[in-house]
Amino acid sequence: MNQDGSYFSMTIPPSTAKATTPGVHGPDVPSVQPTPLKRVVSGAALKELLAGGGGTQAKTPSCEDTEFRAYAHSEIARDVATIKNSVVMHLTATFLRTPASMDSGHAYLASAFSVRDRLLQRWNLTNEYHDKIGAKRVYYMSLEFLIGRTFDNALLALQLRDEYAKVLGDVGFRLEDIIDEERDAALGNGGLGRLAACYVDSMACMNYPGWGYGLRYRYGMFQQQILNGYQVEAPDCWLDSPNPWEFPRPDVTYPVKFYGHLVRDPEVPYRYKWESDVEYDAMAFDVPVPGYGTENVGNIRLWSCKTN
Repeated sequence: MNQDGSYFSMTIPPSTAKATTPGVHGPDVPSVQPTPLKRVVSGAALKELLAGGGGTQAKTPSCEDTEFRAYAHSEIARDVATIKNSVVMHLTATFLRTPASMDSGHAYLASAFSVRDRLLQRWNLTNEYHDKIGAKRVYYMSLEFLIGRTFDNALLALQLRDEYAKVLGDVGFRLEDIIDEERDAALGNGGLGRLAACYVDSMACMNYPGWGYGLRYRYGMFQQQILNGYQVEAPDCWLDSPNPWEFPRPDVTYPVKFYGHLVRDPEVPYRYKWESDVEYDAMAFDVPVPGYGTENVGNIRLWSCKTN
């Protein structure tokens, strides 16, 4: 503490301390807004920038690997041994579990990520085929998608329910108990949300190139509670645990502006422009929707808000 009773260090000029510390602005010192941090270019990007290049472009492969292409265009083996290896790999490598430290929640997540691997492979092949033939896509926009639980539905669509039941039985769990571990996706709570999900599911089953578009509600639509005979809305924290059925797409973002007001353009009297807005980024999350009896996989693209 200084002699004047303040807690500012003598190594910091008083004007600087007052200008950067909330609540201590003097009458003669204006408030200073913090400067947003910017990413520093380093590594290979910095070398390219110094050499006169752009410095921010991602590298693309200089050649095509035939083994990689063959793997990407062939279905993952459907036998019990392959499925068991996949589930155990996710248990140990993705969730850092051992036979002594895992429980039914970890068994669900490992099994779900194993199923997701198969869905994403089919999803890639589906999009590649539609791009190749130049197919027009159907886009269904909705504020709700009541998709329910995906794990059991995906097993039925892939026709692998018995195989996963055998694998889970080998590690000490019943498939029905593992299915109950999944939380419903809190993306809707009404008939229109269920109808929207059915449309996307039907398009996938009928081999139509259809996508759904909606919002990724971080705390759900709402969780209904009844207290003393009255409805009370509470947040539904359904994303507190990892969600195996969404694939984040940080490369797919768009700026979205909120707030602000209109002002007259001083150069053109009859023109107005928008000022004082706040800009956020909308980031995409893809949710694969498998079709039953087909390798076609649809998609629901959900948008989430993040600061830019």
